[in-house]
Amino acid sequence: MLVPPLERLARRQRVAAACRRLSLSQQAVTLCEQARPGQEAFLVTVLEAELAHRETQRRTRLLNRAGFPLLKTLDGYDRSGVHLPSTVTWADLETGAYLATARNLVLYGAVGTGNYAEPGVMRSRGRRPPSSGGHGFSDGT
Repeated sequence: MLVPPLERLARRQRVAAACRRLSLSQQAVTLCEQARPGQEAFLVTVLEAELAHRETQRRTRLLNRAGFPLLKTLDGYDRSGVHLPSTVTWADLETGAYLATARNLVLYGAVGTGNYAEPGVMRSRGRRPPSSGGHGFSDGT
């Protein structure tokens, strides 16, 4: 199969750009001169997949390093001891409909109600879980 020279040139430019971003030498571009078009296309795919993978890993690493709180859901939430305000229903909580009112929402219940204080989560963030006598916001000492 004959590939137009401009398409091969564009592939080589993509290989060169990927090599620069991956901190590789330009030897791969030189090797493309001897490669068949299919091999050249495969090399472009491999290098760009590696760039995408590194970008995903970088974002994940930075988000973990930032120490943002873990996302929580209402799955497994113990609702038995919680009293909602009369203007809010559980359906409002699950769908987020209460957000349209732009008011704070406070749920009242016994200490430890719900699932926020999972010891593994607290320890992974360098805090003591409330059950160990800490208030959950210590420096882990």
